[in-house]
Amino acid sequence: MAAALKFAGYDYKFVMGTEGHNGKHGGAIMPESLRWLWAGYEAPLTAK
Repeated sequence: MAAALKFAGYDYKFVMGTEGHNGKHGGAIMPESLRWLWAGYEAPLTAK
């Protein structure tokens, strides 16, 4: 997937873990992942 995103020119970040597909790795990188995902998003939320 990382290679496909790179090839297509997307802005992406791939972080490799050591324990397979489990919650330990995801939980450990979640705060940084959310900061990266929402970086630059300053627009206020408004109710419709």
